[in-house]
Amino acid sequence: MTAQPPIRVAVMSDLHLEAGAWAPPPVAADLVVLAGDVAHGADGVAWAAAAFPDRPVVYVAGNHEHWGDDLGATRRALAAAAAATANVRFLDAAAADFTFAGRSLRVLGATLWTDFRLLGAERMPAVMGELAAKAPDFRHIGLGNGGRLEPWQVALWHRRARRWLEAELAAAGAAGRATLVVTHHAPSPRSLKPGLATRPSACGAASDLEELILRHQPPLWIHGHTHHDADYRLGATRILSRQRGGPANEAFAPLLVEL
Repeated sequence: MTAQPPIRVAVMSDLHLEAGAWAPPPVAADLVVLAGDVAHGADGVAWAAAAFPDRPVVYVAGNHEHWGDDLGATRRALAAAAAATANVRFLDAAAADFTFAGRSLRVLGATLWTDFRLLGAERMPAVMGELAAKAPDFRHIGLGNGGRLEPWQVALWHRRARRWLEAELAAAGAAGRATLVVTHHAPSPRSLKPGLATRPSACGAASDLEELILRHQPPLWIHGHTHHDADYRLGATRILSRQRGGPANEAFAPLLVEL
């Protein structure tokens, strides 16, 4: 029997095009994954459609897409912009199915806001209070009622996304379906820069989903947000990120991985 060719995935996030333009080099990929913080609002969708016109793109929103705007309005704008393209799929706790050379792949995508429990459940209230006062998201992201984003809402969205991921991964495992997970926030403290995992600020960057990952073992989980490239394994799951971080990273190039 002839071996099936691998599925090639170009991985990138945190391009921060609102801070400076960037043109991607040619990528020999079947699928492009943008794991959030691409540009302001829905601008990243138009950029992705133009930058990768001949291949499918999966786009998951980060936190910076929403800065200076209403989060609900930004979500709707991202969804509408992607729906108007031929190749960009915006995933907000949603799945997309692809077939490459006869191989099927399901992609699960969500922002996966954090649960603020990285330092323990007993410290969660204090951490939420500190981040509410200090973290920029809670100053720069608005809500439809004219208010500002608050930590309790973020924790609620995390629980919803986590339940959704749990159900989707269980179904994929039962069906024997190859599944790629894309989130903006990190699913493990192992993704953080050394020395940061014990700080309250880490609770706004990552959650501990290691037990979920080890139980379901998706082959690949891609994330962004930390401005720190990661590449490690939890059981059979490879967890990685490739993050530009901004214009100062002049040597940045997407990471090409095979599934």
